[in-house]
Amino acid sequence: MELSMGILVLLIISIIIFSYSLYFLYDIWKGVAPIEAELDQYTQQAIEQMLNNQAELVAIPFHSKTAKIGETAVYWMGVRNVENTAKNFKVSTKFSKAFTLDGRKELEKVDERKMNEWLGNSEEFEIGKISAKQYETAPLGITVGDYSDSAQQTTTQSGIYIFEVCVFHTQGECYGGKQEVNVKVE
Repeated sequence: MELSMGILVLLIISIIIFSYSLYFLYDIWKGVAPIEAELDQYTQQAIEQMLNNQAELVAIPFHSKTAKIGETAVYWMGVRNVENTAKNFKVSTKFSKAFTLDGRKELEKVDERKMNEWLGNSEEFEIGKISAKQYETAPLGITVGDYSDSAQQTTTQSGIYIFEVCVFHTQGECYGGKQEVNVKVE
């Protein structure tokens, strides 16, 4: 009987500690969501400031991200329609060049086709119709991939990979000029 009471007390204490542990973890997890929302709000404010105060047509507030193989770097962009009528906008993104991490030397043996595979759906996508004198935001994702070519013995190298971003509403020039984003792969 004495042994059973000791086990029962130990079991109750274990359950209480386990419950408090779960409560503590939930409390921490609950606090992470507002931080993520705050970062999105900060990005949104930066886009609004660039489009309204700086009179930019295309705004990408953060041009540089760091990612490892398999991770996706997401760049939020804003596009402002200065026309007097609603227009459809689309985004075209392509690989430009790559440099070593210190930026001093251009990387050789970088397969442009594989780099464009990193873009996935972001290579070309529609933002949609933007009303006159309004703006829209859209995400641009680049997923760092691993590639290898057995003939040339190439793999994804550490470095800074630069991609050109153009927004179009008609055939011709980039609306708001060419933008660049880069992914730092370590």
